[in-house]
Amino acid sequence: MGLGPHANHWLETVVKPYRVQWEAKKREVELLAQLEEVRKQLEKSRKNEAKLIKQLEEAKKREDSSKNTVPPVKKKSVIPIILGGFIGLVIGMVIMGIIKSQPAQFVSTPIPQSAPQPTQTYLQLAQPSSEQPLMMQQSIPDGFVRINGGTFTMGSPSSELGRRSDEVQHQVTVSSFYIGKYEVTQKEYQEVMGTNPSKFMGDNLPVENVSWYDAVEYCNQRSKKEGLIPAYTVNGSNVEWNRNTNGYRLPTEAEWEYACRAGTATAYNTGENISDSTGWYKVNSGIKTHPVGQKLANAWGLYDMHGNVWEWCWDWYGSYSSKVQNDPMGAVSGSFRVLRGGSWYNSAENTRSTYRFNLDPYYRYDNFGFRLVRP
Repeated sequence: MGLGPHANHWLETVVKPYRVQWEAKKREVELLAQLEEVRKQLEKSRKNEAKLIKQLEEAKKREDSSKNTVPPVKKKSVIPIILGGFIGLVIGMVIMGIIKSQPAQFVSTPIPQSAPQPTQTYLQLAQPSSEQPLMMQQSIPDGFVRINGGTFTMGSPSSELGRRSDEVQHQVTVSSFYIGKYEVTQKEYQEVMGTNPSKFMGDNLPVENVSWYDAVEYCNQRSKKEGLIPAYTVNGSNVEWNRNTNGYRLPTEAEWEYACRAGTATAYNTGENISDSTGWYKVNSGIKTHPVGQKLANAWGLYDMHGNVWEWCWDWYGSYSSKVQNDPMGAVSGSFRVLRGGSWYNSAENTRSTYRFNLDPYYRYDNFGFRLVRP
């Protein structure tokens, strides 16, 4: 039995157009799902990219330790080529699906035409020698100095004026690293954290009134902001340092003293006695902080290693080992973290290269700041 002219008219003018719209909408949902899958694949590829970069960094460390002479030859990274080919294939598949689909009007998030490029790396070319092999290194932002690794005597001799019993001399070897020319400024801190806790205000003054945990958080946030892998994993009061990452971090106590000394063996990197050019301390500071970089740099181009503000280090405070050490990280555990360098408030002897201060990592004072390190 037929449906009649009115029913047929209703099917043709209402039901069928609605069904076409429904089919188009269904296809739209399917395509959106495909696009979401593409985004997931892109995210996966980025993670694979980060893994490959990490493997390159590990290869560089193994190359550093091998001390074998390798002719300086530039090499092009294959990561962008592989990643670009993968993305092109995925995009092509989705476009073909869209062309074959029924016509439908819909809005979707466009597919990225290319994935972000990996963190820039370059080959540092050097004259072939057993002392300086070819090394793969990351590009480093302005304001950092390369500190070549080496061995030095950490601690002070018994004859040094102001020496304390926890400054036992021992041989330490540190690997190469990058360290900030200056203490972190208030402008740098504000740009990353969105706040400035300092008592003495000024863009180019060192940030102060920060705890050890504040410094760790800044390191992680700045790393994320610049597309680096954060050095620290924070879980409440527990902080773990992943030494295979490329993010910003605090120096170890050994790295700090090695960089401060800059090859010297005297109480200060300017000599056995402090002078006005050594740094800002109680006698010449006017009882306040001063803009970074106003005093003379040490022999390795670092400013304010003596005075201005104390600088938080990674280490738990503990007694030194008398044994030879390689890249020591301080005590395994403890109650206090180490600060180095002295401040505008302290006497000359407290700004010595070897003076060790320690305090609860939650404490904040208007003479506590920090300096950054990169691997």
